[in-house]
Amino acid sequence: LFRSEKPEFARALVGAAEVYGQRLSAARVGLYWEVLKHYALPDVVEAITRHLADPDVGQFLPKPADVVRQIDGSSDTQAMQAWAKVSRAIGRVGSYASVVFDDWRIHATIADMGGWVTLCGVCVDEMPFKAREFEKRYRGMRGERPYPAKLIGRSEAENVSRGLDRFVEAPLLIGDQRAAQLTYQRGSNEQARLQIGQLGAKPVAELVRLAAPSKRDDAA
Repeated sequence: LFRSEKPEFARALVGAAEVYGQRLSAARVGLYWEVLKHYALPDVVEAITRHLADPDVGQFLPKPADVVRQIDGSSDTQAMQAWAKVSRAIGRVGSYASVVFDDWRIHATIADMGGWVTLCGVCVDEMPFKAREFEKRYRGMRGERPYPAKLIGRSEAENVSRGLDRFVEAPLLIGDQRAAQLTYQRGSNEQARLQIGQLGAKPVAELVRLAAPSKRDDAA
């Protein structure tokens, strides 16, 4: 959600409350906002509508957690879906590009696991174990916490380490483009830069060696 969308967000909530014959105070609307501001406004409105039509729980005014559940499903489902998105990105994008996902919890989780480059470098046999670690950490992400605005790839790490910041390309947006933009805007650039330090000099030097054509390649 963008701050400019707060009036429309409030109208949707107030309208839902009127269905149940209730009135929402500004303070209560503010609490909903704090919980749901990481989601796109169309998703929030659609989730409220689905709750109203839900025969099991629709007789009660939706709490913020009800809206989240309508958008993402259960915590286990959310974690599995998040890992599926990450796994696809590892296979399709790889470690060289910097990326921004449409879910801040993915950024926070991968940062805790050592960063994008580290995760992409895990061998195939170890991936099932990393998947379980990711899902466990992801489920534990509750409330708001600092997270990197983007997950740094090898190319950006190399350019920054050489002082070539002007050659850093824009990160790739993964998933819902609007939600990914929100992830980037609300993330911390300082947290993002810390990932470059985590790579260390040796991996960057190895990257330079691997990127350079070898004599064998020239001979071929």
